Amino acid sequence: MSTAKSETKPDADTGVFEPNADTVDRANKLVAAAGRAVIVDEDTFGKGGDVIKLMRSILNKIEAERVSWVSPLNAQVKRINDQFKLMKAPIETQITRVNGLLTAYANEQRRLAKVAADAAAAEAMEQAEKAEAAGQNHAAAELVEEAVAKTVAPVAPATVRGNYGSSSSMAKSYKCTVIDVDLIPEEYLDRHAPGEFSLKVKSVTLVTLNVPMIAAAVKSGKLKTPGLPGLKIEDDSKVVVR
Repeated sequence: MSTAKSETKPDADTGVFEPNADTVDRANKLVAAAGRAVIVDEDTFGKGGDVIKLMRSILNKIEAERVSWVSPLNAQVKRINDQFKLMKAPIETQITRVNGLLTAYANEQRRLAKVAADAAAAEAMEQAEKAEAAGQNHAAAELVEEAVAKTVAPVAPATVRGNYGSSSSMAKSYKCTVIDVDLIPEEYLDRHAPGEFSLKVKSVTLVTLNVPMIAAAVKSGKLKTPGLPGLKIEDDSKVVVR
């Protein structure tokens, strides 16, 4: 039996090709033989094993032929991908760099807004104390409310649109770092028993953070940076450009 590979090459547009004719013929015959197999005694039992071994052998030949066809194509695809990766790399680097500049600027504006808000709140509290000392309790109460309102964290900068259709805005996000899991309040943890795969540690309770609970607490203002016992929460907001 000839084992020479067919000389027919894949069509450039459809990828259609003709596999080795001898391999196809041998495979078809083995499939037909296997379809007729009936195991009734030790002789047919042995022949059944032979059929399986021969079919495994033909599978190996088919796989080897497949690899011989696709390897050159995969190598070509890799070369193409590598070339385009080189083209994209400096662009992606600059996107990351400029995005970092945008985020740094936006964070600085938020910081300055917070400084201004704190100063205004302090001035309002000072005025409130003076009003209270003068017996102007109603005015003092209003000034205290004003001071409290001004201490609210500044909102992210509004969306800024560029001249070429870009839309840049701050996307609020936080990063949580576990410092000591034993110190984290129970309400922010999920405890569950290990599965069957952990038979050797079946007495151990697995602990994970209750991320939805933490996210909801941060969003509502119940949790603020730097966090709570055992858990560090950091503002990780970044500018998103669309």
